[in-house]
Amino acid sequence: MVGLSPMRIAFLCLGGTVLVLLLLAWCMTQIHFRIGSRHLKIILFGFTIRRIDLSDIAYVSKREPRGLAERWYSTLKTSHRVLVIERKTGLRKFVCITPQNRYVFLADLKAAVRRVDPAAEWAALRAFEDTTHLFKGEVRSPDKTPDVSTLPEAGTPKTAS
Repeated sequence: MVGLSPMRIAFLCLGGTVLVLLLLAWCMTQIHFRIGSRHLKIILFGFTIRRIDLSDIAYVSKREPRGLAERWYSTLKTSHRVLVIERKTGLRKFVCITPQNRYVFLADLKAAVRRVDPAAEWAALRAFEDTTHLFKGEVRSPDKTPDVSTLPEAGTPKTAS
């Protein structure tokens, strides 16, 4: 039996580390997000690994949370893809996800939340700018509050007036 030299052990450790890092990076690209009728599902290789009840979603933002959060990233470059979901219950209130197109995913998520919880105020608003008062905890003046009945449904094209 031939003994392993320290140099060979170092190369084997380095090779194993590189292999594990490549495997983790590949697994990260296999994370997908699906909106079902009752849950937002985080899926890895076709298996649901995390399920968030749509009625448990308190707010969705594109700003990083200040505290602890579950981070389910499907890319290494998260700068323009992060959506932060704030939950009503649970130890970790924030869940960070990176859907392929965050604005399309957000519109679909708002529509699904409105189906489950019609009283969700944040889901009835159109843009992130409309929801800043919810995020900052400010009270809006009544003249700036948009009329929800005049807002188009998610996914419907705007008509020219």
